[in-house]
Amino acid sequence: MACPLRRSRANIAALLITLVATTSAHATILFTTASDFAGWSTGTSSAVPTTSYDADNISFNGVANPSPGTLSTPGSLQVNPPVAGTLGDAAFSSNLADNLPFMSAIDPGFTPGTTAAYTGTLLITYTIPTTASDFIFGLNLAYDADAFYDNLGPTLTSDPILIDGLTTRTALFNYSIQPGPLNTFYFRVAYNSSSPITSPFYLDAIQVPEPATLSLLLPIALLRRRR
Repeated sequence: MACPLRRSRANIAALLITLVATTSAHATILFTTASDFAGWSTGTSSAVPTTSYDADNISFNGVANPSPGTLSTPGSLQVNPPVAGTLGDAAFSSNLADNLPFMSAIDPGFTPGTTAAYTGTLLITYTIPTTASDFIFGLNLAYDADAFYDNLGPTLTSDPILIDGLTTRTALFNYSIQPGPLNTFYFRVAYNSSSPITSPFYLDAIQVPEPATLSLLLPIALLRRRR
């Protein structure tokens, strides 16, 4: 679904000048550098951190990193073609339940060992595999209180542009955290395609946007570093 918040390229350029700095200052980056994705494991695919694709040119670690805010190499997560099938979990993070900066960003009312009721928004930038048809990207926040199952589709998806030669979109996800005991929290991403996937796709710039700029952010999120 194309993003309904369409603007002309001239208007987007003007918005970039005033909003990029604000967005960078107030968004909470969860995963963005190659180092941020180093702890991820694979589902039905194989996945590795890489520097061959980078959507945002951010060179400091996200809050999910064991060394948040440290200067690091810009990069992304490369998800290689699944072994079989066109539906499944692509990759997932390490257990983040004890990562206080991450949990506080995604669930501000959280206390160690307990999730609080919360509704929030996430932005994820990803590429479309060159061999996929009707490719759909999804999210699953897996933790104790939701029985490790909360598959989410995007609420909005930006129009595609090319970054590093790859068709790229940003998806907005609305999510809800259920209250309860917390021992495990995985950030999982999933995919679906009507045709076999035989080429890699990439994930980058996973963040919690600042609410005041959210309505303007999605249409320009991919234009920060268009090339």
